[in-house]
Amino acid sequence: MTRPEETVPVSWRQEINPAGETELTCAMGAGANRNFLVAVGAIFCALGIWGVYWLLTGEGDLTWEGYASLLMPAGVVLCGVYALDAALYARSWYLLGVNRFSVRKVSLLRTRQRDIVRQSLVAIRQKYTPPDPTASSTTPGDWVTFLAYDAADGKGVCELALDGTHTAEETQWLATMLSHWAGVPVERGFAAEVAAADALELPPLPSEKNA
Repeated sequence: MTRPEETVPVSWRQEINPAGETELTCAMGAGANRNFLVAVGAIFCALGIWGVYWLLTGEGDLTWEGYASLLMPAGVVLCGVYALDAALYARSWYLLGVNRFSVRKVSLLRTRQRDIVRQSLVAIRQKYTPPDPTASSTTPGDWVTFLAYDAADGKGVCELALDGTHTAEETQWLATMLSHWAGVPVERGFAAEVAAADALELPPLPSEKNA
């Protein structure tokens, strides 16, 4: 028998807090993409630090123009920090609370948080973007999961996109869980840029393939 934790997609962690509420955490999982970002980040940081050292030790011409030139290696270091942050630290945390859906996005450079009242949710939306026409025939499109909710400021129905790997398995897992928690229907369609496409052409999700 498959245990519940085995159904959690790659890059996600699911936990139950002491209050009995579900907490989801999404971060970049181990793999080639993460290794690439770590390597790029480390190289950029090393090159930037070496550039700053070269200028400050007098081997470079540290006039006013020299001080201004410090911005270049500093920018290289910042790019490296961005890459390392995305690979090793940045994560999105979601709380399926009793009365609210909370989002907290954490990184080394910025932390943001917002809450959506549970009763304001109207649907869980799965939106599909087909692969580029030049991509290989085996390239899957992207599935993004959205929370649709009534905005408190009278702007009508708004959407909140959830982070993740945007795979069919992921959107199926997220939509099933969120729909059950919020008591709202799941809606499926194409992303806005392909809104004119026929909904009947949507690719099946894993559960439909196995049916």
